[in-house]
Amino acid sequence: MYLLLLGFGVGLSAAGILLAGAGLSIREGSFDSGLFTPGIVAAVGGFLLIGLGLALRTLQRIQRRLRRDRCRALRKSRLQNPSRLRTNPASLIHSRLHYRQARHGI
Repeated sequence: MYLLLLGFGVGLSAAGILLAGAGLSIREGSFDSGLFTPGIVAAVGGFLLIGLGLALRTLQRIQRRLRRDRCRALRKSRLQNPSRLRTNPASLIHSRLHYRQARHGI
């Protein structure tokens, strides 16, 4: 997704710069505001899309890192406390009875 934003941002920025450049006149030292202003607006919009794409890429990296660290911590806790993996049948019966009593108001 971020590559799509980066691609559109680069294309829009390049088109905006070309449009703004077409509005400048080097010989006369003036500019045509009909071409220059929309070109600058397009270029700034493209730069904003590039910034959003880079921010999205950073957030995706953070998400992947957090997910990897959480899985690693979960695996580590399971290795340190293997008793937590085994289920006590008495606790299952107790929790089912408690659920039925709470549900039926017994």
